[in-house]
Amino acid sequence: ELRDDFMFHMMPVEEAIRTVTSNEGLWAFMDECDDPLGGGASDGIYLLKALMDAGIRSAGISVIKDPEIARKAWEAGIGGTVAGLLGAKTDKLHGEPVRINAKVVKLSDTEIPIYADDITVKQNVGKIAVLDQNGIFIVVVEYKGAFESINIFDIMGIDVRNLKVIVLKGSSGALKEVFREYLSGYVYPESKGITNPDVTKIGEFKKLRRPVYP
Repeated sequence: ELRDDFMFHMMPVEEAIRTVTSNEGLWAFMDECDDPLGGGASDGIYLLKALMDAGIRSAGISVIKDPEIARKAWEAGIGGTVAGLLGAKTDKLHGEPVRINAKVVKLSDTEIPIYADDITVKQNVGKIAVLDQNGIFIVVVEYKGAFESINIFDIMGIDVRNLKVIVLKGSSGALKEVFREYLSGYVYPESKGITNPDVTKIGEFKKLRRPVYP
């Protein structure tokens, strides 16, 4: 009798953008559809493209795994420009690659913490680059990593308090805790990816015994 109450409903992305632009402060888009630790590719750019198409020029994107773009950024160097297709290269389930022409503002290849409260536990995500795509700061990494319990923007020298919206991938509970002092609010916009909480959106199920819910 309660099963409908457990269904996870996401907000249409256009409505989500209107929500953050019509309210004060910093807001977060929780991208539950591309959760790196849940098996997601971590290269979904569906929400990034939506922000670009909407003309948003004050945002942060954490984190896109794209070895090709990360290496191009290192070749260009800080202050250089990276042009090409970003993201959605693992499969066809996380949107289509988005074309960028971005300025390189930060580079790093040092190991980063997995937990904000224990910086001794490190992870290697390869080359890291922060790209500025018309006011949208995109953190690009060479290898997939765990970013739910750290403020990767702070680690990379980006003050999110100066932004309007940040896109966060992964467990919303952990991320809300990390960013609680910064956020005015958060929304769950419709996105794409294999960790979509709405299992009817993941793909075509061919061998399920019917009937099955949902």
